[in-house]
Amino acid sequence: MTLEKLLPTRLREMWLSGTQNGMSREEFNVIQSREVDQFAAIWIRALKLPGQHDFVVGILHEIGRWRGISDLTIVRGRCENALRSLKLRWERTVQKVDAPYVEKILRCRG
Repeated sequence: MTLEKLLPTRLREMWLSGTQNGMSREEFNVIQSREVDQFAAIWIRALKLPGQHDFVVGILHEIGRWRGISDLTIVRGRCENALRSLKLRWERTVQKVDAPYVEKILRCRG
């Protein structure tokens, strides 16, 4: 995997060239999943704390230390609540657009 371009840029370019060359949505989804999984693996390795085998537990420990909370159940609960809150705010404030409109804009910028 090359890291010369950011993942969203590579995926956009792949989607645009793929649609021009007859790549199906299913084929693109397989490639996109593979690319995202590879990036996730890199980030998980990079963010694992020394001595921690579980990525999530390590991150919870890190956040707990940063916030001064030793109870990981409380840390996890706060993280999950923050995620729900952000998701709700996003859904209330970000305008929904249809996929063909977004694809048209991306083609114009590509």
